[in-house]
Amino acid sequence: MNRTVFWVVVFAIFIVLFVTVKTDETNSEIMNGDIKWSFVVKKGSDGINSTTVTLELKNKKYKAGTYVGNCIEKKDNLFGGEVSPYVVCKQTDIGVELGVFKEGDKFSLKNGVVETGDDEAHPAYRGDFVTLLKL
Repeated sequence: MNRTVFWVVVFAIFIVLFVTVKTDETNSEIMNGDIKWSFVVKKGSDGINSTTVTLELKNKKYKAGTYVGNCIEKKDNLFGGEVSPYVVCKQTDIGVELGVFKEGDKFSLKNGVVETGDDEAHPAYRGDFVTLLKL
C-alpha cells in the first residue's frame, strides 16, 4: 500500500510541474525574433488603404485588428515596457501604434495613439495605450 501511495504522489508532483512549466512558457522572456508582424493591405475604392495586422508571438498568431492607412514595423524609441519591434499604422499625421508590452511577468498586446506633430504648438505624441489582448 505504501508503495502505491508513493507512486501516486510522485505522479501528481510530475503532473503539477509539467502543467506549471507549460503555462509559464507563454509568459517567459521574449527574445529577439519571437515577435513577428504581418500585414495585409486592402486598397479602398476611395484610394485609402486599410491594413489588417497579425502578431505572431512564439509561433502563435493573434489578430491585432484592421487600421486605416499603411503600417510599418519599427524598432527604435520603445515606449515604457514595450518590447521590440512595434508597428505604426497611419494615413495622415494621426495613427495607431501596436506593441507587445511587459507587465510584471506577463505580456499583453496594446494599441495607442500616434501623432506626427508639426511644430512646438503641436508636438509629436505617443500614448493612451489600452490592452487589446493578454498574451
